[in-house]
Amino acid sequence: MVLKHFSSFRYLKTKLAQQEQDNLIIEQQKTDRILSLALPKSVVAKLRTVGHNYDLISERIQRSSVLFLDITNWDSIVNKELAGDIRRGVVVMNKIWEGMDDVIANHSELEKIKVRI
Repeated sequence: MVLKHFSSFRYLKTKLAQQEQDNLIIEQQKTDRILSLALPKSVVAKLRTVGHNYDLISERIQRSSVLFLDITNWDSIVNKELAGDIRRGVVVMNKIWEGMDDVIANHSELEKIKVRI
């Protein structure tokens, strides 16, 4: 009887440890996704391998360009051209972003960092 309870306890303890490990992996994936929106992939990878020693994370980029995109009068465009239909506006905005993503995907040397202001 005691052996049966010990076996059940060991099973539950193993199951709980596996669940905690699974939850940790999910949280790491969420963190990586959020970090990759604002940081280059190489920096996110360094954060994972180096830990929290930020003094070691730096890169020298010989050449770089930055594109800031602002659609002037977006509200007016949605109101006039799309009859104020916010859902259609979101669809149009999504198509614009997808087009930019396609351009970036076709040029492996480009890296996209999203920053909202």
